[in-house]
Amino acid sequence: MKPRQIPLLGLALTWLLLSGAPFYFMAQTGFKERYELLSGSIWGLPAHPTLDNFRAVLAGRFGSFFLHSVAVVSVSVVLVLLVGAMAAYVFARLPFRLSPSRRWSAESDFD
Repeated sequence: MKPRQIPLLGLALTWLLLSGAPFYFMAQTGFKERYELLSGSIWGLPAHPTLDNFRAVLAGRFGSFFLHSVAVVSVSVVLVLLVGAMAAYVFARLPFRLSPSRRWSAESDFD
């Protein structure tokens, strides 16, 4: 490893820890008993892992809530894509200051 790569590696590892901490927290709290999160260490592993939390979620109305969320996200993505495509067309066709240099810059990316 080159000496100039060490700070970049440190930054990457820090980013991995910061972005992975919520996923670790979510996974380990899912297997804790109902009041174990409040009584023990927040970051500690569960003393007696259990699947009761997952059974409770799946026995409820989780499926319908999930489908409603999928419907809302789908409509939002379609609207964003439509508006973004229309805006991209306008920016591609509209002549404005520096447009030839921007067009040349965008075309050079495909070489």
